[in-house]
Amino acid sequence: REHRRRIIKAIKISPSLKAYPNEILAECYEEAVLQSSDETGLSIEAFPSQCSYTIEQILEADLSIFE
Repeated sequence: REHRRRIIKAIKISPSLKAYPNEILAECYEEAVLQSSDETGLSIEAFPSQCSYTIEQILEADLSIFE
């Protein structure tokens, strides 16, 4: 929630950043998979190869999409 809030705040302050989260989503997802693999001991192949959510879904305040 905190990071989502910070991203939304940054975009409000600097509207030119609006496209940036979508531009880096794939890169961030790849890094998250690597970190998750390290922390869980699961192989990288255990995770979807691409993020299952759009940036709009990720930035939504309602976390029910992750259930």
